[in-house]
Amino acid sequence: MTSQDLRVSTCGERRTIGWSIERQVRIVSGLLILVGIGLAYVVYPPFIWLSVVVALGMIVSGVSDSCALVFFVSQLPWNRERTSVDRPD
Repeated sequence: MTSQDLRVSTCGERRTIGWSIERQVRIVSGLLILVGIGLAYVVYPPFIWLSVVVALGMIVSGVSDSCALVFFVSQLPWNRERTSVDRPD
């Protein structure tokens, strides 16, 4: 069971707990692009290549319908399935 599978009922409406993997990937991609632009402006201009690489990765992901960042984000602790030992009582 992942965070996107957990459901809670509040006033008859059902919603997911946590953010989907896709949403987390978009947030990480956007942050990496902003960090690359910021570092290029403030620290060292070639840092712009970080933004370029992330943007190219997003293009390849859109064309191929596969994303390496999804693998890495899905391995984060809050995205793993909880075992019965990890679940609070």
